[in-house]
Amino acid sequence: MRRLSGSLFILLAASSAAFAQAKQDEPEKVHIRMHKRIAPSVVFVQGGGQQGSGVCVDKDGYILTSPTACGSASDTVTVLAPGSKQYTGKVIGRNNDKELVVVKIDATLPAIEFADSDQAKLGQISYVFGDSYGSIQNDDQVAISLGVVSGIYEISKKQRGAFYTGKVLETSAAVNPNQDGGPLVNADGKLLGIVTLNYEDSKFTGIAIPGNVLKDEVLQMIDQHKKPVVAKVEPKGAGWLGATTEEVEDVSGLKIKKVAKGGPAEKAGLKVGDVIVKVDVKWVLTSEGFGDAMSKFEAGASVKLRIERDGKEQDVTVVLGKRTEY
Repeated sequence: MRRLSGSLFILLAASSAAFAQAKQDEPEKVHIRMHKRIAPSVVFVQGGGQQGSGVCVDKDGYILTSPTACGSASDTVTVLAPGSKQYTGKVIGRNNDKELVVVKIDATLPAIEFADSDQAKLGQISYVFGDSYGSIQNDDQVAISLGVVSGIYEISKKQRGAFYTGKVLETSAAVNPNQDGGPLVNADGKLLGIVTLNYEDSKFTGIAIPGNVLKDEVLQMIDQHKKPVVAKVEPKGAGWLGATTEEVEDVSGLKIKKVAKGGPAEKAGLKVGDVIVKVDVKWVLTSEGFGDAMSKFEAGASVKLRIERDGKEQDVTVVLGKRTEY
């Protein structure tokens, strides 16, 4: 009878140990599954003398990244996706003040879904993915680190070559070189934010720009780019701005170099040196893009232009004239 009790005790002890080990292994399996799910959406990005990470937010090859990863004025970037697949990406929209750059590549990638970052809570699990110390470039391996949301606060001063000021999500997950522009992901595998360089040297933590700060503008840029391209035929009676623009290195937009006296631009208050960054709802980075956007408006049309003057953005409405008026 004693032997039976001893055998039963050993059996129960072994079962308990196996159960405890299974419980211990479960979190590990969760992290492995998370990496398998998110890594195919994460890429290496390089442009404008800088490099970092990015993440696909639309399966048709639209990558969200940061100017700290690909430069503040670059039109094309190099994108390296898992599987050592390299692409030349075209910048289809940017807002440097939000550290927001959207790149289009000719590929189909799994896309990550935006989380509601306003619901982020201190202590919730967070993951950081990206090209940590060149992991994608050198090892074809997307790095992952695990932590929690350790702070939610406002940053009012630009630091370390970054652009953004405003609300941030701090994470205790490791943020290493080349991971700026990469995703901060919650336990549901959704995008909480985009990692930024703008963190304190005195803190062993990284921060991310919340997804809700970026989402609407990102989706608008993608939607505008997806609209069918029409033939470049100048409409009859196409409107005239009355200003000459030029592309300038390290300037995101078209700089006005001449304003016709008495023309629509002058009447609207535009000045030499103003930088046009947006026509109506379309962001413009090149002369070709600006010409395409303006060609859609006829004489007499009111066009809202977003300009940058003395480091500040403002909207100006111009009533276009006829080319034969002046």
